[in-house]
Amino acid sequence: MAIDYKEIGSNIKVCRIRKNLKQAQLAEIVGVSSQHISHIETGRTKLSLATLVAISDALQIDCNTLLGKTL
Repeated sequence: MAIDYKEIGSNIKVCRIRKNLKQAQLAEIVGVSSQHISHIETGRTKLSLATLVAISDALQIDCNTLLGKTL
């Protein structure tokens, strides 16, 4: 089973928008650059497990929600 980073990124973007956060705000909370968040959301870069957990904590959602069908 392949990991679908585009789906994960899309799920992150949807959840971020629902929380009324800008990419820069999420990046600051997670401790990465806003460009890195942009690349994650578009699926242009793979994210580490630590980053996935940090993003799910920042968005106050379960990692499973971000993984979507990849899970």
